[in-house]
Amino acid sequence: MARDPAQIDAELHALHGGPDAARLSALHEEALPHMPTMQEQRFQLTHAWIYALVHGDEARICKLEQQLTDLGGL
Repeated sequence: MARDPAQIDAELHALHGGPDAARLSALHEEALPHMPTMQEQRFQLTHAWIYALVHGDEARICKLEQQLTDLGGL
C-alpha cells in the first residue's frame, strides 16, 4: 500500500544528514510516483541514486541509472 506523501516527506526530513543512506535512497524512490513533473521525478531519482552510491548498492545503482537515463537525467 502506497504511503501518503506527507509521511514520506516527514521521514526524509527526519533522516537527512544521518547515516542511513540505504533508507534515504529507498525513500526518495518511494516519493517518485507522487511527483507530477519530469523535473521533480529526476530530482527524486538523482537523490535516490546518490544515496545508493553512498551505500554501495550496485543493483539499486544500476536500476536508478537506467531510470534516470530514461528520463533524460544522465
